[in-house]
Amino acid sequence: MKLIYKCGAVIIALGLMITTPSWGQGPFTTTFNYTGAVQTYVVPAGVTTINIETYGAEGGTAQNDSSNCIIGGLGGYATGDLSVTPGETLNIYVGGRGYAGDIGGWNGGGDACNDVSTCAKGGGASDVRQGGKTLSDRVIVAGGGGGAEWSGCSGSAGDGGGLTGADGAHPTTGASDGKGGTQTTGGAAGTGSNNGTAGTFGIGGAGSTGLNHSGSGGGGWYGGGGSAEDGHAGGGSSFIGGVTNGSTTAGSRQGNGQILITALCSTTASETVNACGSYTVPSGDETYTSGGTYMDTIPNAAGCDSVITIDLTINSSTTGSDMVTICDSYTVPSGDETHTTSGSYMDTIPNAAGCDSVITIELTILNSTTASETVTACDSYTVPSGDETHTTSGSYMDTIPNAAGCDSIITIDLTVNTATTGTDVQTACDSMVWIDGNTYTSSNNTATFTLTNAAGCDSVVTLDLTVNTVNTSVTNNSPTLTADATSATYQWVSCDENYNPISGETDASYTALGNGNYAVIVTQNGCTDTSACEVVDNIGLNNEDLADEINISPNPGSGKFYVESNVMIEKITVIDNSGRIITTLNVNEEKTLVQLSEFAKGTYVMKITTAQGVITRNVIKQ
Repeated sequence: MKLIYKCGAVIIALGLMITTPSWGQGPFTTTFNYTGAVQTYVVPAGVTTINIETYGAEGGTAQNDSSNCIIGGLGGYATGDLSVTPGETLNIYVGGRGYAGDIGGWNGGGDACNDVSTCAKGGGASDVRQGGKTLSDRVIVAGGGGGAEWSGCSGSAGDGGGLTGADGAHPTTGASDGKGGTQTTGGAAGTGSNNGTAGTFGIGGAGSTGLNHSGSGGGGWYGGGGSAEDGHAGGGSSFIGGVTNGSTTAGSRQGNGQILITALCSTTASETVNACGSYTVPSGDETYTSGGTYMDTIPNAAGCDSVITIDLTINSSTTGSDMVTICDSYTVPSGDETHTTSGSYMDTIPNAAGCDSVITIELTILNSTTASETVTACDSYTVPSGDETHTTSGSYMDTIPNAAGCDSIITIDLTVNTATTGTDVQTACDSMVWIDGNTYTSSNNTATFTLTNAAGCDSVVTLDLTVNTVNTSVTNNSPTLTADATSATYQWVSCDENYNPISGETDASYTALGNGNYAVIVTQNGCTDTSACEVVDNIGLNNEDLADEINISPNPGSGKFYVESNVMIEKITVIDNSGRIITTLNVNEEKTLVQLSEFAKGTYVMKITTAQGVITRNVIKQ
């Protein structure tokens, strides 16, 4: 669709100028076709209202419909005017048509089954979004048509569009058909064998969860409902609540959707002008030498006539005087001349109205002075003006205001003494109190403390502290406990016996011989600390009746150990002599094989979990 706008107006100017109307026709309409992605429209300069036409996309038809006796629902149409701001960006969503199976339907077509012979997808809606890209940002929507299933030329899918989308229509299984979306809710799902799903805000409902013979709902303000098996889907509803002069029609579009945006012309403007002596209007047709209200006509950004009402003020040149006292030299306000002696001078600059202002200047020239200073400083010295900082001894110049407000040039004889620095290297366990009185609990190479050196300058001492800590965490694979610390020495102790050392237990791992609480004393990085106490409470299970229920053979063995029990074995965990779990088996049988052939010879702890409890056994691999 192409819209033609008449742009122009009768222009009557003051005096004798009268122009005739100009009627324009221009390429003000922008067409957006389906791309499968978001597109944008930037409002042209001078345009504050646009007209929008939206067409939803057609729903799909199953491939078995070779005679075209059943077609997907047609896309709807919606139009209206929208107030905009020049330079504003609108987001454009052009719906894609649905196809057989679960193909197409961009921008809201519901999900369909993948059988292209008997299923079809609903068409996508077309919409314009202002202020963002969410579904709630839509200001106008044209609904998409529902998808049609193959059922031997019976019925049709619902058309999209209108304030309520059309229902799917199947003459023999009407309950299976999806319903059209409305202004407040999605279309209801078709029911029967393998129900569809209802449409939602912006999205068509899915077709039947069965394998075939269903259609999905069309997209829209609210999507159409998906059909059950042997049903056709409903169309999505349109929306014109965000525009003025809106209207919508159902079933207007085949194929993909489309959106047309037409910029409506601005025809009037006003301007307030202040000019000196005379003023020529923007068109160049007239020049005025007195104030008043005038009219002029020029093309606007959309290519149409813009009638400008000009409120014109004609200003005149002025005169004035100025008394100036300054140091050494003076440049007049226009910048054209510089004076070094007192006197009376003339200059011309624009006045407040932008016209010539002739100034008489009574000028007094004052003079700069000089001085000297001897300075001793530490590390650096900033001159009185603050303009420079010096770090070496020498003779320097600086300028500050004198009593007359002119430059006073100072010669500075500067001696710079230097501060000293040093580093205090310290090593501590856990924490240290330094000379600054602070307690440090972690390594630090940034803390400083300032003393005074022989030259009277700062002596800055930097702390280089290494705080060593001990890793006292323990991994508890009861009855084997393993210290997590590496590159350390160990002594295992009994917490229940006042932390008495356990004789000979100085390895990283310790396997308890009895239930109790145990800890390890770790010496690492030159520091010593003790872990928290760990609980071992499963050793006594070997002496219970459960032990008679379990047999391991052969033991010793070459690596294949058969574990047999009169009760269900749930899990077997094998632990090496360092306390590391080397394998875990989920069993759920009364007999199983534990394969240790790939591991080294030695003694391993086998932790057997049954439905009646846990038992540990040592096995020897030869």
